[in-house]
Amino acid sequence: MNKKIKLNYGCLDQNIELVTFELSNIPQLIDKIDELCCGNGPVINKVYLFAVDGFDAHIDFVFVSESYLEIEEIIKYHKRLKNKKHFFFHEYESFEDAYAVALTMKEDNLLCYNK
Repeated sequence: MNKKIKLNYGCLDQNIELVTFELSNIPQLIDKIDELCCGNGPVINKVYLFAVDGFDAHIDFVFVSESYLEIEEIIKYHKRLKNKKHFFFHEYESFEDAYAVALTMKEDNLLCYNK
């Protein structure tokens, strides 16, 4: 039985709560991100955080960019992501906000902070 892919989406609009989408495969994940970014007109002045949950409940991968297309390319071509089942895609007003969340997501990693 094939497990569904989960996408945890955090919209820049603070009035919209986090939403989780269940998708069947990686192409649907890419389509959903495209729909979320382009569905309401042009994308301007947003920073995106993309993260992947590992098998042991730790965040394996965090990427921050102002281009959702870069994120879609990573999903398409990064071979290790093909077997993952839980993804995070959040929108922020600034790199500062996105990196603060990214840092929090990686706090259990020994390389998170300077010694």
